[in-house]
Amino acid sequence: MKKRKRQDGMSLDSLLDTMTTVVGILIILLIVLQVGANRAVQEIVEKKKDDNATALGEEALAPIQKEKDTLEAEKAALILRKDEVQKERTLKNKAAAQFEATIEKLEKAIADARPKATQTTALEKELKEAQAKAQTVARQLKKKETELKSMQALLAKTEKPAASDLSKDVNLPDPREPIKGAKPFYFLCRGGKIYPVNYDSLKAKALAGVKSSKLTPNKEGEYDGNKLAAYLEKNTVATKHFRLKAKPTTDKYIRFYVYKNENAGEDVESLSKPNSAFSKTLAGIDPKKRYLLFHVFSDSFDVYLTARALASKHNLPAGWAPTGRSGDWNSFHWGHKHIGRSKVPPPPPPKPPPAGTKPKPSFPNSVID
Repeated sequence: MKKRKRQDGMSLDSLLDTMTTVVGILIILLIVLQVGANRAVQEIVEKKKDDNATALGEEALAPIQKEKDTLEAEKAALILRKDEVQKERTLKNKAAAQFEATIEKLEKAIADARPKATQTTALEKELKEAQAKAQTVARQLKKKETELKSMQALLAKTEKPAASDLSKDVNLPDPREPIKGAKPFYFLCRGGKIYPVNYDSLKAKALAGVKSSKLTPNKEGEYDGNKLAAYLEKNTVATKHFRLKAKPTTDKYIRFYVYKNENAGEDVESLSKPNSAFSKTLAGIDPKKRYLLFHVFSDSFDVYLTARALASKHNLPAGWAPTGRSGDWNSFHWGHKHIGRSKVPPPPPPKPPPAGTKPKPSFPNSVID
């Protein structure tokens, strides 16, 4: 019996040793697993930080890239206008030189023909006309030089392009006349938007506004322009893009002024859509009968460039003119006279030119580029 007890004791000790060993191994495994889990969590956290940093960096760079694109668009437009002004200045210089040569020729002819009084008088008149033309050309040249300096100043303020951008193709302007008989289709680029200027639609609205005012003309066909102005101020007469207002002028005519609808028009983002109103308008224009003319304010060069790119895809001839007038568009006179117009004396007829006067040179209507 004693021998059996000794064996039982030894078995119990062995069991305890075994359990102790197993528990130790389990503890070691738990420690290893915990360390591995901590490392995995740390790697996930670090990766998340990197992803967030990348996303934040891209988000911060987005407005900077957009501003850069806008500056590049403005720079391209300024370069385009600078080349146009330089070309015009060259033409004006050439014309001025021709006028100076003509003046010298006339002065010499007058000196040679002093004994002939009648011929001298005609030559002196021709000389004065040539001098007046030369002065006009000089004023135009000075105006173009001022515009060129302004463009150069604006160009100097724009961001210089990267070296890689200098390899891009640039289409230089090629001023030329539109197809004979073709009529312009105007667009206004102002306030970051583009607006179609439909003359026929505006005129129809103006005539309808006069009719709805129930004002009757007098026996001379004259209206009370002040009452019409008050009516159109109180009652909205407008197309989708412009509102019309009336005002009598000092020459006793009633002129209509247009004001753009701030909620109408399309910006660059809207123009880029395939179903934009601008694209639909272009699709309905016959390039053999119409050409596009853009009046561009300085705050809308990016809209103009986007619109010109779309016009090129439709193979529509187009031109543009920078503008800085105070109003949105020029005023219109559609035949309405203010009270008192019938009493305004007509202007004197133009005097016939002296005998032997050469007709004034005509310049091409190079409105498209």
